[in-house]
Amino acid sequence: MLLKKLSTLEELELTNAFIAYFKPWALTPSCIKILNKISTKIVEIKYEDNLKIYFKNEDEDKVAITFGASYKGDFHNNSFTIPKSYKTVVQMHNPYYLKMTYPIT
Repeated sequence: MLLKKLSTLEELELTNAFIAYFKPWALTPSCIKILNKISTKIVEIKYEDNLKIYFKNEDEDKVAITFGASYKGDFHNNSFTIPKSYKTVVQMHNPYYLKMTYPIT
């Protein structure tokens, strides 16, 4: 799914698309459970240069997570083995640009 499309969805469509999009990051049953719970807390998603997801936390404060652009580099020129799960994550969004904003007023 294109990120621009994700930012236009609402309610159940947004929840289902969010889960489908981030499912490659949820590699265990407990991670899938967390992903499902997070999906129920989404307030909105915006996509411009970065993906910004707004949630309500446990205290009902609005918080945001900003995901940077995906890594486009070459994994083959490294002297060590990079786990496939890590490659999947950085090819979606480079976690080195992950930013959490808490709370948003």
